[in-house]
Amino acid sequence: MNSISNSLTELVTTGKMDFKSLTKSILTNIIEIINKLLVALAIQTSMKWIGMGEA
Repeated sequence: MNSISNSLTELVTTGKMDFKSLTKSILTNIIEIINKLLVALAIQTSMKWIGMGEA
């Protein structure tokens, strides 16, 4: 998220932006979010499997 913020700050202050690096930053953040969701899903599934996730 920091690199996206830096790119937007650069756009506002200088009027210029490196769209290639901005696109790369956005895609990297999306992939990181997906990976975190997959890990959370795996943990949730394993907890249900061992009986800890039952209400």
